[in-house]
Amino acid sequence: MRPEIKAEHVGIIYSSLRASLSPRDVAYLKIGAVEDPQDEIMDELSSDVQITVQRKIQRKVGIPPQVLTRVLTFRTNQETIHLGAHVEDVEIEAPHAKVVIDRTIDASGATLVADIAIRCEELDIRAETVNIYGDETVVLLQASEYSGATMRVNHQGGELMCIWEGRHHPWTSYASEPVSNDDSDDGEIEEALRRFRHFVLEFRRHGRPRLGKSADKFDQDRMSKGTGKPVKEAMVKHGIITRDAKSNQYFLDPDRLADVTGVSYLDCKARREGPKARKFVREAIGGATGG
Repeated sequence: MRPEIKAEHVGIIYSSLRASLSPRDVAYLKIGAVEDPQDEIMDELSSDVQITVQRKIQRKVGIPPQVLTRVLTFRTNQETIHLGAHVEDVEIEAPHAKVVIDRTIDASGATLVADIAIRCEELDIRAETVNIYGDETVVLLQASEYSGATMRVNHQGGELMCIWEGRHHPWTSYASEPVSNDDSDDGEIEEALRRFRHFVLEFRRHGRPRLGKSADKFDQDRMSKGTGKPVKEAMVKHGIITRDAKSNQYFLDPDRLADVTGVSYLDCKARREGPKARKFVREAIGGATGG
């Protein structure tokens, strides 16, 4: 049973951990649907919280650094999730929650550093100026309702996508439309696509050379069950992800990802899977079931 914390405390815990990072460390926050590892029943009113910290330890010169990974997991409700003035490497999927990005008293504005994907019921950015930073990455903000008071967006890099009704200045220049589901496949294909996205997004860039994913943790990922198992096997078969026996890590090949499925890391972040990606997961689960 995962420990429960209040939604309003998630941002405080994450900010405190990030404040202790060295320049070589990376951390990211993920808030998503609750899934029972046995029967995969989803609790729509709660969320799983995962904070991952990766620390590189250089023990000897000339030898690749050792990557130490620490993962904190919690359970929270979908009420109001408070984030601070600096938001970096965050993924939130909470359709019933309000997400608040609040500048500190002495801050001139809020800063969003890609990769960021926030999907929620209400988004409230309490800062007159929002600074966007990123390099070949995306900041995606999607909500049913926006209630912020931002007057200026300082866009310094990365792709900014804003999806909500009634967008006004200064967000109109970054308006995007939600991906249409009119031609969506059946539920099994949609679930396979969700797991495909999950696998790709596990290989976060953080602006550094390719970061591996622990093979043990990746193989034990609950997303590897159900439709996720044949999807992951197909990704390995086609060379999209490869396992390095020496380091016991998986690595993502972005070129093979594009060649085989027609999508990039950013496409998965923005949920822009085209016919080629749908065909890939359809054939993966079809082959597993003999279809």
